[in-house]
Amino acid sequence: MRDDGRGGARLPEAARGGGFGLVGLTERVTALGGRIQARPRADGPGWEVVAVLPAGPASAG
Repeated sequence: MRDDGRGGARLPEAARGGGFGLVGLTERVTALGGRIQARPRADGPGWEVVAVLPAGPASAG
């Protein structure tokens, strides 16, 4: 997920909080055996979050 660093519209009050942000996302991704990085974008202003999750077991056949 990427943003362009310009900011955005304010979230409605009902949509704020409760998700634990990057900490909660990191816990969920690592619990599934994945990895996650949050970093400034290399190609311009803004940030990106990259999560890599393992594929399920390969099916035989």
